Amino acid sequence: AKKLIEVHPGPPQTEVTVTDSGREVIEEGFPEEVILDRIQKDPALTIAKLREGVSDPATISKAIGDLKSQGIISILEGGILSVTGKLPESLVRSFDLIRAIAREGTILLESLPPEDRELLEGQSRKRGKGKGILRLDSRDTRCFSLIPGQVDIADLDIEEGALGAVTPEMLQNKTYKGKRFRPYSLET
Repeated sequence: AKKLIEVHPGPPQTEVTVTDSGREVIEEGFPEEVILDRIQKDPALTIAKLREGVSDPATISKAIGDLKSQGIISILEGGILSVTGKLPESLVRSFDLIRAIAREGTILLESLPPEDRELLEGQSRKRGKGKGILRLDSRDTRCFSLIPGQVDIADLDIEEGALGAVTPEMLQNKTYKGKRFRPYSLET
């Protein structure tokens, strides 16, 4: 029974999962969304007031800088924040993808359209690096194939509906009666 199959290296696959810090971000809300929501609820919101109510003021400061550079918010006299635009569709899409991954647990990066892959790669970290929201793990895959000429599938006595191993449930329910079993040999 040896030398019946060949193992071929397959294409690497990249698994995407949400990190622990990513789960915290999802629970608390993405900083950009939190900032815009708080500004809309309180038009007199200042940077200082915004930083008071958060667990990581550095993240909020970075998000404020990003939003300001994109022209989504402006800082008025006295440090009052004002909304001047809306979040880019690409950022909203990446937030939606991250939430979907958190619900699914793990997805394959290769199963996504190229534009979604780019969005997620910008939010990710490789194993052991930094504090990213997503983690990308590359996995090697293998493909198995029968060696030509060793076994002809037509020669195999494969019967549709034939039973393999008998389970305790089959013995108890007697569902094995009247059925055929797959051939079994101790010599192969």
